Amino acid sequence: MTQDTTPGAFTRRIVCIADGDHVFTALEDDFHHFYARIGHDGKAIRTVAGRALRVPRSSCPNAMDGLQRFVGLALDARSTGIDASWQCTHAYELVRLAMAQALRRAAGGSAQREYLIRVPDRIERRTRAVVSRDGQFLFAWDIEGRNIIAPERFAGVDIFGSSRWPADLDADQLEAAQVLRRGAWLAVARVNYVTPPAGVAPVQKSRKPGPAAGACYSYQPAVEAQASSMDGLNWRDFTQQPDALLAELGHPSSMKAMESSSGMTDVSARPNLANSNRPRR
Repeated sequence: MTQDTTPGAFTRRIVCIADGDHVFTALEDDFHHFYARIGHDGKAIRTVAGRALRVPRSSCPNAMDGLQRFVGLALDARSTGIDASWQCTHAYELVRLAMAQALRRAAGGSAQREYLIRVPDRIERRTRAVVSRDGQFLFAWDIEGRNIIAPERFAGVDIFGSSRWPADLDADQLEAAQVLRRGAWLAVARVNYVTPPAGVAPVQKSRKPGPAAGACYSYQPAVEAQASSMDGLNWRDFTQQPDALLAELGHPSSMKAMESSSGMTDVSARPNLANSNRPRR
């Protein structure tokens, strides 16, 4: 029997949908599944809601209340002034993406935007992280340890630390880079759950994907001490079934961009944040 030598991969899908004076956003990956929605008047956020459907810590849903701090914030605010370390990292990211989507739509842009991120499990500390947007390949980064080593344009960026982005990135490229950086950071946590392919030495396991202490609401020491890990119950592997990501929103088509980029849509419905139930796999 031939042994499998193909690594698995962390996979994340993000969808943004603008509809009138509301924007709905959603993400799903190996460890997370979140929704967020903002209401706005074209200038500032007037309402915000979030929902945690699948989480790594039992405390994560409690962070949704913190999103109310976004109410009143200008859509074009470069800085929120909100202490992100007391927010859910992923819901916070979704609200920021919703703000950008509202502005793009107001300027005549598409009502929908979709990102797909794929980060294969590391072999000898290396991986290639890939992102597509709306079915079109954008970036592929070669990463060793904690640093991007290629292409030269991004070389030296620390995926765990403060990012030094190239000065010539436009707003859309910067957004994509930030989305991919987050995925590359999170992908490290897969070493806790996957068996390396044949001939590949196992990576030392780490309970957290990087320097997480105090990085978000659930990893604040006082909160973490009262919470429990949900990883063993809520982890999913989408390596062989990426179409299952956010499947409740419709069948994604952007996988082809990943496949053609050597790393490796159509959203027809918007779930109600109050009533939607996640299908079990």
